[in-house]
Amino acid sequence: MKIFVILAIFYLAVLIMSMPALVRSRQGWEYRASVTALVLLSVAPVFAAFFAVNSAPYFNSYIPVAVLAGLFYAASFVASVVSIFLYFRRARGPVYSPEK
Repeated sequence: MKIFVILAIFYLAVLIMSMPALVRSRQGWEYRASVTALVLLSVAPVFAAFFAVNSAPYFNSYIPVAVLAGLFYAASFVASVVSIFLYFRRARGPVYSPEK
C-alpha cells in the first residue's frame, strides 16, 4: 500500500512541476520538457505493468523491462525539474533598467 502512496505523490509532483510551462508558454524548451515529462510519465506504467504481469515465472528475463520503467520514471522527473527551472528562468528574465 505504501508504494501506491509514493507513486501518487510522485505523479502529483511531476504534474505540478510540468503544468506552469505547459499552460503559460506554448513554445520554447520549457514547453518541450514538460510535454516530454508527461509523455514519459504516461508510458512508464505500461512497462511497469508488463513487468509485474509477466515476471512471475521468469523474473530474471524481465528485469530489463523493470529497469526501463524505472528509467522512464526518473527521466520524467528530471524533465519536469528542467521544465520548471527553464520556465522560472524565462519568467524572471532580464531586468530592464532605463538609461538616465
